[in-house]
Amino acid sequence: AGDVQGASRTNGPGVREALQSLLQETALKAQAISSSYEIKGLSLGSSDMPSVRPVRVGLLSGDGVDVTSFGFLWYLLDRQIGVNHDRLDLGQLRQIPLHDFDVLILPDGDYDDHIGDKLKASLDGWVREGGVMVAIGDAVTWLQDRELTSIKRWAPPKKDDKEDAKSEDPEDSGNPTEKQLAQRPIFTPGAVLSTRMQPRHPLTLGIDRSPDVLYEGSNVLKATGDPRQDVLVADDDAPVAAGFAWPEAAQRLAGSLLVGSEQRGKGSVEIGRAHV
Repeated sequence: AGDVQGASRTNGPGVREALQSLLQETALKAQAISSSYEIKGLSLGSSDMPSVRPVRVGLLSGDGVDVTSFGFLWYLLDRQIGVNHDRLDLGQLRQIPLHDFDVLILPDGDYDDHIGDKLKASLDGWVREGGVMVAIGDAVTWLQDRELTSIKRWAPPKKDDKEDAKSEDPEDSGNPTEKQLAQRPIFTPGAVLSTRMQPRHPLTLGIDRSPDVLYEGSNVLKATGDPRQDVLVADDDAPVAAGFAWPEAAQRLAGSLLVGSEQRGKGSVEIGRAHV
């Protein structure tokens, strides 16, 4: 810890000890100053200094929200990183003033029957005015279907009329089973994926190496190629490090987007298809 000798001179008893303890816990250093008043620059504590308040976080729960996804997010916020948050019932979301929150977290779930066009428009406006919406799992699919994000998911390749006519040639039909696999989603019951991350992205600050992540499901997100959006992607070669994934699914997962960030107006949409 740095020199905090001056901390106890004008701030009352116990301040020095409290600061020393905090600095040791966080492995930080501090340098005491004789005064917060600076003639040449901004004076610390004056009205010219912007105030910083705690981020107001809302975590959706209730009917329509996957209880397992909610559970791991609650544990992450409450026990692992200690972020104060409010649990918001999805069925009551239309009655909640969105401007009371800076961040809304949408766990995996089915939102189609619970968020209509009016509430969807309110959420979009809230994001564009500076809100941050975090979507996990199938909540990402809902955002895509409602055009609240431009990030795309894997879809079967489309054929034009000429290709369709060619495919009808029995001598050029290929393996029917392989064609069927190429056209349909393939469920991955559980696989650990090796990844590549953007080390200088704000969402990866403090992470010293790209983490392995757990992936399950059939929805695969397409990387955008923009380093500001592609926060974490699966390795291009042999992404499945452990667990099980069908070979066709592993091919789709290679280079796919796992964690993405998209600017939307003054706010942003953060999406995740994997669990760290």
